[in-house]
Amino acid sequence: MSKKVSQVVYILFWLWIPTQWPGAVHCAEMGPLETYHDFFGFPNYGREDGPTDEFGYHISVDDDTWFDARSGGLHLGESVVSVKIQLTNAGSCQGLISSLLLSLKIPTGDEDHGFGSGRFDQGLVLLNQYRISPLILYLNPWIVLLSDPETQGADIHVNNMMTLLAGIEYNVSDSWSLMGQFNFVTSPFNNTGIEQMDQNSLELTFGFAVSMSDDMVFEFAFSEDLTRTAPDFTVHGALRYELGS
Repeated sequence: MSKKVSQVVYILFWLWIPTQWPGAVHCAEMGPLETYHDFFGFPNYGREDGPTDEFGYHISVDDDTWFDARSGGLHLGESVVSVKIQLTNAGSCQGLISSLLLSLKIPTGDEDHGFGSGRFDQGLVLLNQYRISPLILYLNPWIVLLSDPETQGADIHVNNMMTLLAGIEYNVSDSWSLMGQFNFVTSPFNNTGIEQMDQNSLELTFGFAVSMSDDMVFEFAFSEDLTRTAPDFTVHGALRYELGS
């Protein structure tokens, strides 16, 4: 006697359109950040010696400009369209769930001011989560296929990137959860001569998520650079709404 077991395959699509506002933080307002760095032993990168209320960076290669970024204004970043295909289903609240995520980056950002590359890129990630209530463990390897960026004259070549995310989530309640994760990223550069750009990076992230309704989730996270090759600190906020949930 045989029994046929059917499996439902879920396919999800979504579009991400970010905006960015570049700006500076006055040195007089850096007290809490300096206290945080001192408490955990993180370097402050000489921020207290920098100019106040100023932001900007210019990158050139062999006297040819790559991009020139300055403070102010709301800028459109690179948009991403993705599709996720579920590969396995634990069949209950416990066990392993794996999905394949395919992404296409659309060059909607301003490459002249450092908000985009001007080229299409592709990404492929294997999403794995293992639930042991109330914990969820994550291990996600990722490959990003990059195109050489548009510039204002500089000759820039990039390598494909590999990333690895390892994280854990604790479900405090039905609507609240706490998260922590390590993010490892290989550098797309290898011969700039600038250590912070050529070396791989590792970040530590803490955050939380709260379900505001059955189809809406708010997320907040704070990331700290552990290798001096990523942004010193990053604050992330997101509001996700699922249509047809």
